[in-house]
Amino acid sequence: MVKIAACLKWIFERCDGKVHAKETPIGRIPEVADLDTTGLDIQGAHVGELVSVDIEGWLAEVPLMLRNTSPTSAAICRKG
Repeated sequence: MVKIAACLKWIFERCDGKVHAKETPIGRIPEVADLDTTGLDIQGAHVGELVSVDIEGWLAEVPLMLRNTSPTSAAICRKG
């Protein structure tokens, strides 16, 4: 439950403008310093790895996702 609470805390604090987010191709992700890891047995470096985005991996997946998507959805995705 603590892990979910930490994520929800970041989401609400982000909505209130109290914490920051990093832009990625898949959306905004938390800055490591902005996540409350109190009660979790995890270090900052590991948190950074958990919230990182493999951009090249995601870009490689896009054609596969579009191939398995309806033509209408695929057209919307291509337009951005």
